[in-house]
Amino acid sequence: MEKKFENLTEITDCQTFDDVREYFEELIQYATRNGYLKEMGADNEYTREMGRVGIMLADYESIYMDLSPLKFKKPSPVSQVQSPQHQRGSSPRVRRQRLI
Repeated sequence: MEKKFENLTEITDCQTFDDVREYFEELIQYATRNGYLKEMGADNEYTREMGRVGIMLADYESIYMDLSPLKFKKPSPVSQVQSPQHQRGSSPRVRRQRLI
């Protein structure tokens, strides 16, 4: 395995972040394709390198990026009242046909 960014200890600019992220994704793809991530908790040169690079990526994101939490709209209230045709005993049950 050729280690890129071997002497890098901190990411401080966007271009380096993008390059390291691309390298990280390549590591994951290669390690997955060749079975280095098969075992849970595997300890090999690929998992150690992913850990080292992943920490730098996470540090950059937490320091330099504004990753505000996602905001969700409040769901609209759903009526709990059923229409008369959906209440029990009001009409015989009819089986629906599948739409395949």
